[in-house]
Amino acid sequence: MVFWLHEEVQPASSLPAILSAGYGQATNGDPRYGSDEAAFGERFGAALLRQASMRFFSDSLLPTLDHEDPRYYRSASRSYAGRGIHAAVFTFVDRTDKGRRIFNASDIFGHLAASALVHTYYPQPSDHGAVVPRTWGTSIGGAMVNNMVLEFWPDVVNKVRHRTP
Repeated sequence: MVFWLHEEVQPASSLPAILSAGYGQATNGDPRYGSDEAAFGERFGAALLRQASMRFFSDSLLPTLDHEDPRYYRSASRSYAGRGIHAAVFTFVDRTDKGRRIFNASDIFGHLAASALVHTYYPQPSDHGAVVPRTWGTSIGGAMVNNMVLEFWPDVVNKVRHRTP
């Protein structure tokens, strides 16, 4: 629970929700709130709720139940390609509390549980059969992008600050 709360209060934690709301606003995609200024706020609120529920299920509830470690572990000693592959694979492979590698059930099924909840707060035009699998697939892709950011962001910061790792 502490890890989930820690993630929720990070300064950059709302960035994915802002990007999602902006993309939805530009394309007038799901959730279909319209295209005025109020619609952006509703999309942003829905994205924050979706993101918080995904983090709750994937990083708190399910890892507690199945004894997975929800943290991402960088592989900074590999080549860039190897690190990219590591980040992508880590979306589907996780570690137990004891360090053994297993299928990342908490992340995959946590995103599915949170995606299933969108029916409770999406407006009627977006409450259709395709919204859950689309949301689930997009969230798994987002988890992969998040792993890439966690893997490579320290390198970017070091380059900007002209440090050598």
